[in-house]
Amino acid sequence: MSRAWMAAALTLLLSPAALAQDCSVNKILGQVYGPSHKADLELSTCKVWPARPGITLVAAGLNRDGDYQVGSEDLELLLVDTATSRVIARRLEENRLAYDAIQVGKLTFDTAPYKLNDGVLAFGLRIGRHNNSGGYPFSETSLTLYIAGKSGLEPVLEDLLVKSLSGETDPVCQGRYEESVATLALGSATSHGLHSLAVTQRISTYREVMGTSDTCMPEDEKTTQHRYTLTFNGHHYPVPRELKALTP
Repeated sequence: MSRAWMAAALTLLLSPAALAQDCSVNKILGQVYGPSHKADLELSTCKVWPARPGITLVAAGLNRDGDYQVGSEDLELLLVDTATSRVIARRLEENRLAYDAIQVGKLTFDTAPYKLNDGVLAFGLRIGRHNNSGGYPFSETSLTLYIAGKSGLEPVLEDLLVKSLSGETDPVCQGRYEESVATLALGSATSHGLHSLAVTQRISTYREVMGTSDTCMPEDEKTTQHRYTLTFNGHHYPVPRELKALTP
């Protein structure tokens, strides 16, 4: 490999466009809340918005009360200036990250191009939750879409279930499970100025048995598919019960 090629590659890696995709949530939270902040760094996250790289998306878990088993945290969403960390918009959702038997596992920004119309671009926040039961495993991931409205950040789609797993099993690999995965796309219809949302949900049910090589193997798998169209009603996209995730 030539030195010239290596220098060019290093320049590309360190270019402002490349560096703009990085963010430090601890640094941002320190600038927003002060250096002695007590935000939950294990839950907090940030991401430069690819469609608008001058804006960084921040989700902060703010401690309320409780211990490692049962408790509650607020969720604050922030839009900050990527260069200065100056807050552009914010939204506080009290008790959003409550936990007990079901724990909050991870927050992830979804920056797929949710262009609801020519002037409205949404971003998503995915919240993962799970239990710690070996015999009755459960996990799910929800998606909420937000837009920057006249009164700040506003959710337009709340707690859509995009992934889940539940079932029951025992130590000798005899179990039954149901797994659900949903995908979201822009629809062709419009209502109150925003595109509809097309949701495709695949539900798989199966059981596990001990295979010939002493490993758990799925058996009798059955998959069904369902399609939904979510229409904006002027305030939000109502989510049918079959697609609604758990809420605290």
